Amino acid sequence: TINSIASPPVASNPNPICVGGAIPALTASGSNINWYSDAGLTTLVGTGSPFTPTAAEVDNLSAGSYLLYVTQTIGCESPATAVTVVVNPAIVANAGVDTNLCNGQNFTLGGSPTATGGNGTYTYSWSSVPPGFTSIQSNPVITPALGTITYIVQVTNAFGCSDTDQVDVT
Repeated sequence: TINSIASPPVASNPNPICVGGAIPALTASGSNINWYSDAGLTTLVGTGSPFTPTAAEVDNLSAGSYLLYVTQTIGCESPATAVTVVVNPAIVANAGVDTNLCNGQNFTLGGSPTATGGNGTYTYSWSSVPPGFTSIQSNPVITPALGTITYIVQVTNAFGCSDTDQVDVT
């Protein structure tokens, strides 16, 4: 009996993750699904669907694009479908340096810059403890009341990667 070669399985790329995010489960439709870490289909790393790669295949602590190859076997093994897992770079938020002020003094929150790393445009969300202050500027200017106020900034990019930092102003 001569078996025909199966068609490649249908598989799509998962949503990108951020550095430190959970490695996504990969899915493919077909029969007898095999996952490989190399285009030559010599290193089998998993079977079935869904399949969650390990950090050996997708390093979720390092930004980059990681390719896996999926086949199906119906008599003979099919050509591979490539699946790309994108790990976006981390963002680092910088709320600035803890500062002591005199009553009535202005102070500019945030570092120079308030965010580094990641890709794309940043959005900023400032809040305070005790509550009462909010801003969406990267470096808002404040004139705090007496006492210690903690200002918290959360920075997010277009890919949903985010980081948080805080500064105490006394």
